Parts: sequence; structure tokens; C-alpha cells
Amino acid sequence: MAACERAGFVPHIAQEAVQMETIVNLVACGLGVALAPTSFRTPERRDVVFLAIHGPGAPVGYARVVRIQKTEVELPQRRRNL
Repeated sequence: MAACERAGFVPHIAQEAVQMETIVNLVACGLGVALAPTSFRTPERRDVVFLAIHGPGAPVGYARVVRIQKTEVELPQRRRNL
């Protein structure tokens, strides 16, 4: 929270969870973004992306987790690849 405040914003917390896998799944469902340890990044996850956090006070070993948005052009191609 302190790093967010130093960056000039205060996040709106709509949902909290204890288990990191649950938190990443909430992001995958479109319920916001999260900070998570980079150790939770796996090649099997294709629904979220872990983005590096930079700047003063950025937590070391953590990444911003965001949902990957699918476009209408990407979806039919993915279906062909299944």
C-alpha cells in the first residue's frame, strides 16, 4: 500500500483473498489486478500476465498481475489451434 501511495494513488480493494492461487484466479476472471510474487508466474497460465514493477519503493520479487484481453480476431484462431 505504501508503494501505491508513493506512486500517487490508493487502490480500491474490492475483494481480498489469502491464497495466492485464488488471487491470480480472481484476476483471470476479470476482477481487477493484483501484486503477486514472481514465483507464481508459470508458462501454463495463458489468461494472465505478470508485469515487472519499477520505480522507487517497488516491491522486490513481485509483479503486477493483469488479465490478458482477448480480441475477436484472436479467439477464432485459438479455437482452430485447440
